[in-house]
Amino acid sequence: MKILTAMTVASCGLILASCAAKPIVMGDSTLQQKVVSFPKQGQQVHVVVGGIVHLKADYQNTYAYRLASPLSIGFMLGRVTVSNQERLSQASLDGEAVFCTSSKVYSDPITGPVKRACFLSAEKGKFNNLKVAPGEVWFNKELTPPVDYVGFELAYSTGGKPLKRELIFEGGQKESLLFTEKIYETSVETASRAKPLLAKVDAVPSKVTLDGAEITCSERDLI
Repeated sequence: MKILTAMTVASCGLILASCAAKPIVMGDSTLQQKVVSFPKQGQQVHVVVGGIVHLKADYQNTYAYRLASPLSIGFMLGRVTVSNQERLSQASLDGEAVFCTSSKVYSDPITGPVKRACFLSAEKGKFNNLKVAPGEVWFNKELTPPVDYVGFELAYSTGGKPLKRELIFEGGQKESLLFTEKIYETSVETASRAKPLLAKVDAVPSKVTLDGAEITCSERDLI
């Protein structure tokens, strides 16, 4: 019985040793909650025409990366082909900070795409090294010249709410203040909807509340 136990432990150790390390997503590529409000509660800001009066953002986000240009390079007996649309995630691999592909981009001459690839960055915006594990061991290849990459934010709505809302000051006319409300539902960079808003002002100076923002109007705001 003791001999069998010893043999079983030795066998498991051999199997574990033969497995290549797997990258673990980390840093900015992990999903996080982002909540932003401008101005902060109690903070007063002076807004010019075209400026942001109020901003509210509440969403989950992560950061991804992509190559500035497609890459196709020989690697050992196969080839690594990465498009500039392939999403890369920041990860940890054997204690190294790397950026790994989402899909299998290393192709074996016989079986086709079989493995993911990871990049190392010696300076921001450039990959200088490529890592692939065609079998059970990761191998490196220096990229000369280095390959450029860019980062971008991915945003996800929580509870069906818009990602972000902005209130833009468009100026004043007679007894009215003019605004544009921008609503961001699919991207935090491009508004999906925009609508004009009008606030009546009976006298100056006066205060109006619009979209959660308390706005003080002075005489110079009205034309």
